[in-house]
Formats: sequence, structure tokens, C-alpha cells
Amino acid sequence: MKHDARHYLMLLTISKTSELSPDLLPHITRITKEPPALLWQCDTAIAIGLVTACNARTITHHMRSATLPGVRNFLIAQMGRDWCAMADSRADGWMVRHLGDPES
Repeated sequence: MKHDARHYLMLLTISKTSELSPDLLPHITRITKEPPALLWQCDTAIAIGLVTACNARTITHHMRSATLPGVRNFLIAQMGRDWCAMADSRADGWMVRHLGDPES
């Protein structure tokens, strides 16, 4: 992992009545060091893991420049060593690979 890599969790709320734009992940990929990881999804929310050199404000600006039907709101938070996820979940696997085991 390079020192300029930052790890973010992007939480999005989506309209229950519309499908999430298929352009979302490809749009985000333009500013990431590796493909974004879909960590969790339900009817009205999505969590995406990002690895990028950008700061949260730059990611936000990039998101606002896109036309993303179905996205109602989003939050971007930088991840650190103190985290917890359901064991053996997609989110748990991504966080262990990118952030390390929180117990170590």
C-alpha cells in the first residue's frame, strides 16, 4: 500500500423507487487507485469502499459533477484502524485487506 493512499467509506442513500445508476461505480473509478468495492447494499442505502489519493472534499466535488439518478444523499468518511464489521462479510474482508485487523 502506498503512503498517499487514503481509505474512505462512502455511504449513499438512494430512492427506493428508482434503480441506482449503472454509471456510479465507473464514475467513481476515475478518481480511485483501484476499483471501488460495493461493501453493503439494501433497498435505500449503499456502502462503497474507496482507495484514492484524493481528499473527501475532492471526492464530493467529483460526485456532484456527475449525473447520478437515484442518489439522494451521500456521506464520505476516511477510515482508520478502529473499525468493526460483521465477521466474514464483504465489508469485513475489504477492511481487513485495506486497513488491517483492528485487533492487531
